[in-house]
Amino acid sequence: MPDNHETTEALGERLFQFAQQLYPIHRAITGAGVRQTLDEIARRIPLQQHAVPTGTPALDWVVPDEWVVRDGFISDLNGNRIIDYRRSNLHLPNYSVAVDQTMPLSTLMPNLHTLPEHPNWVPFRAFHFQKKWGFCLSQNDLEKLKQWNGENDPSFQVRIDAEQLPGELNYGELLIPGQSTDEFLISTHVCHPSLANDNLSGMVIATELARRLIESAPLAISVRFLFIPCTIGSITWLARNKDKMPPIRCGLVLANLGDTGGFNYKSSRLPGSLINRVTEKVLGQSSHPWQTRPFNPWGYDERQYSSPGFNLPVGRLTRSSDGEFPEYHTSADDLSLIKPTALAESLELLWRMITAFADQASTSETSTENDEATNHDIVSDSHQPLDDSWKEHAQRRWVNTKPFGEPRLGQYGLYQGYGMQDNKELQKAVLWMLNLSDGNFSFSEIVDQSKLKPDWLMTAAEKLTQCGLLKELIEP
Repeated sequence: MPDNHETTEALGERLFQFAQQLYPIHRAITGAGVRQTLDEIARRIPLQQHAVPTGTPALDWVVPDEWVVRDGFISDLNGNRIIDYRRSNLHLPNYSVAVDQTMPLSTLMPNLHTLPEHPNWVPFRAFHFQKKWGFCLSQNDLEKLKQWNGENDPSFQVRIDAEQLPGELNYGELLIPGQSTDEFLISTHVCHPSLANDNLSGMVIATELARRLIESAPLAISVRFLFIPCTIGSITWLARNKDKMPPIRCGLVLANLGDTGGFNYKSSRLPGSLINRVTEKVLGQSSHPWQTRPFNPWGYDERQYSSPGFNLPVGRLTRSSDGEFPEYHTSADDLSLIKPTALAESLELLWRMITAFADQASTSETSTENDEATNHDIVSDSHQPLDDSWKEHAQRRWVNTKPFGEPRLGQYGLYQGYGMQDNKELQKAVLWMLNLSDGNFSFSEIVDQSKLKPDWLMTAAEKLTQCGLLKELIEP
């Protein structure tokens, strides 16, 4: 990292102060909170801001209405607010629709979301692409509602002043030119409300990394930064650049980089790609605990960049991984969870990764042909054969009919109604079938790579075929 005579402690404090500044902003996938956040980032780096109108097609998606929220609360009948959006923006699930009613607690209950295992925490929820409303609150607050005034079924005033209106989706982009047009992509999401590790940490580190690159001598490669709403943001950016895809040689999605956990690198879809090799080498030379994880087709925006149609060599860097620290998507992911030193360490590691990649950018080892040679070498060598009951299906193959980005599965009814008990695992099976169905992988290989039960994968294949998202190439 450039020598600017700033200590790690001072750097960490500066990153933390920026996180403090962004923390109160209520962000969603659209709306004023995202624009305010991008404006704050643009005060530090020359960010180009884009606005994409509601209704714009984006691969299999459409840019949604903008969510405009003004207030939200649950009060007693005397007007005393008990749950108040103005006290914590986590109380109101993103994209909640308007409601203004007096109702008994028994009617209100299905719309209340808590975390009984953590009675003091408030969960984060969102109702994207739905017409629902609700409130998030602590389990302790729910218990107070149940005992309000000693009544068996007390009534409350419930009000959400919000609208979903035609507007725009906003994202920020910055290209820092290098000595070649080959690009390193840095992507981070800017759509979560007051959650510190997920993902203020990614925002502040990406911003500072861009600032340092601007102040440094040009690298051998260019670096492109994206500050985007999760999922719909990356899908919209990919849709707008599908026919003129920048020459992205590798990339990283950044999130959860402010806690004190060891580093976790999720490999790109292409196991032999340079980003995987460089990242593992840099991590191995660091003094921090670390581990690499194989690619899977869910998580953050790496799953969009790694969809079979784009197949970009993009991995993901976190400290604690999503869903694997108890504070994830709760009010406990506050500023106390992230540490200045951890932020600075993450930034320094990223700097080493990018410069290490740039140092090799002009060598034959980084040739595009070399990376493409691994394009269909995703399945591990340790193949586990199917048992006898599935052998007749082993060589069946499918092709994804909408391979660019993840299809909007909700409109096909693929997030519900499977009729099987373990819905979560079956949803994973849907994502694996979509990602590996490029005609090059047999059913046996998909079972081997995903480590999922063959019946889940076959059910997913049948559902996807019925709705036209998969087409079988080899009949059983």
